[in-house]
Amino acid sequence: SEFPEAGTYLCAYGQTEVSQKAMFDAVLGRNKISGKLPVSIPNTGYHIGYGLQLESSGLYFQKVEADSNYDFSVIDSLMKGALKDSVFPGAVLLIGHNDKVIYHKPFGHYTYNPKSPKITTDCIFDLASLTKVAATTSAAMLLYDKGLLDLDKKVTDYLPHFGNKGKDKITVRNLLLHNSGLPAYKQYYKRNYSPVEIINDIMNCELEYSPGSKTIYSDLGMIVLQGVIERISGKGLDEFLRENLYSVLEMKRTFFNPPVEMQYYCVPTEDDKYWRMKTLKGSVHDENAQLLGGVAGHAGLFSTAGDLAKLIYVLLNEGRNGNTQIFNAATVDNWTSVQSQQSSRGLGWDTKSDEKSSAGNKFSAHSFGHTGFTGTSIWADKDRDLFVILLTNRIYPSRDNNKIIKFRPKIHDAVIDAVTYFK
Repeated sequence: SEFPEAGTYLCAYGQTEVSQKAMFDAVLGRNKISGKLPVSIPNTGYHIGYGLQLESSGLYFQKVEADSNYDFSVIDSLMKGALKDSVFPGAVLLIGHNDKVIYHKPFGHYTYNPKSPKITTDCIFDLASLTKVAATTSAAMLLYDKGLLDLDKKVTDYLPHFGNKGKDKITVRNLLLHNSGLPAYKQYYKRNYSPVEIINDIMNCELEYSPGSKTIYSDLGMIVLQGVIERISGKGLDEFLRENLYSVLEMKRTFFNPPVEMQYYCVPTEDDKYWRMKTLKGSVHDENAQLLGGVAGHAGLFSTAGDLAKLIYVLLNEGRNGNTQIFNAATVDNWTSVQSQQSSRGLGWDTKSDEKSSAGNKFSAHSFGHTGFTGTSIWADKDRDLFVILLTNRIYPSRDNNKIIKFRPKIHDAVIDAVTYFK
């Protein structure tokens, strides 16, 4: 009442450190504002029950050293031990909890040569099959929310030439559930197919089982879904995502076919002795994705852990980024939940299985995630408002290195321990 000219009042009760920090974070948009006055303020128009309702401005990246509530010593030890055990030459691990990035650290070098560049949080990784969720599934969600994509329509409603040899029964939902009956993968690179030849082969291939009868993880199904998305939007998958998602979330280091000026930040993936006979760096590792021009529904996306965190934050925040609704909340919840007893699949996303999950043993049943062949993974726990992004180049110098299979569950269990038993 002493300052009637003020346009906005923000109240914090008490002079304790926690109240002052909460006030500071609210002013900066790090936390949402949702309080209500417990009293009426004399000589003003502000009465009991009055209050502003403002969402936070988005995911807040806080410095690891700035927060003493968590003990990350076991996590640090596991990551350093993985380097020593040659699980991967380099990695970035990011942990988000309660709308904040509480851990964001680089480990190792570009290669096992200690003189190679050190990994930084700006490093860009070939995401491999994380493309299926961070790109293709996300694009499908956007179109679904606009009413332009119907999951229960036949694929032939969008791609009429797809319907031969029994494929006329396949729905968009089948593609997202990986139960379409399409083959898992074909080695088109061995015949050096052109993009047109690859698409024609998929359109004319035989089904391996009846649609919906069982689940077989399929790259081909995601390539078909890419075609559906591009037919609806009238744009390439990369252009559609750049305009409608990545630019909106300011994911400035996320793209297909990294531009020349970003090549330095791209970590090497593999010393390819199978087909291209060179070290791959900034060029998509997946052979079929390269034949498709580097833009494919199953692989081809490059990104950083920090950029991916912005997307996963939105998914855990009921589809919102600040005051902007990116996805409908019901869409996010449905697509990231298990769809049937037949498998652990959500729509595009996977969910935590009861046994041998890469998420470990301690993530809740309400968790969703995905992995990528190059050594990448995302896991998010809805119950804990927690997510973990692990990006590595484990296939350098060779894809024969499979040590990450045993490492992923350990690091995810350690994250749960650090978050659950914080001081």
